[in-house]
Amino acid sequence: MEGQKSGIESIHLDEELIHTHPQIIDKYLPSLEAHLVSVEFAVWKAIAEWGRSATDITHLIFSTYFGCRALSMDLQLVTLLGLHPSVSRIILSTHGCSDSGRALQLAKEIAENIYTYRQPSIKALLDFS
Repeated sequence: MEGQKSGIESIHLDEELIHTHPQIIDKYLPSLEAHLVSVEFAVWKAIAEWGRSATDITHLIFSTYFGCRALSMDLQLVTLLGLHPSVSRIILSTHGCSDSGRALQLAKEIAENIYTYRQPSIKALLDFS
């Protein structure tokens, strides 16, 4: 949700994508592949808004509640984006609402404390599947 207090500037998931892949929001339908499609769609929109090349991405934080069913999903996303396999990848496999908060905290730490001195304008791209 976009809002003044959250600091979230934009969300890259739209109603059309949800209508095309209803299993994304129905917990009783298998949705792993649909989530990957939605992630790819959202990532390309975010990269276009960012205005830089996908190859400029240095870190990928992939947060999921799929657990063992999502093995290598981060690598699949790296492949879809055409990134080098050596991109630093962090996968958080958690349960419930805590994964989004932890992923935001981790992205903030990476953006502010690791690369700020080299690239003062850092934006974090997070995926929650």
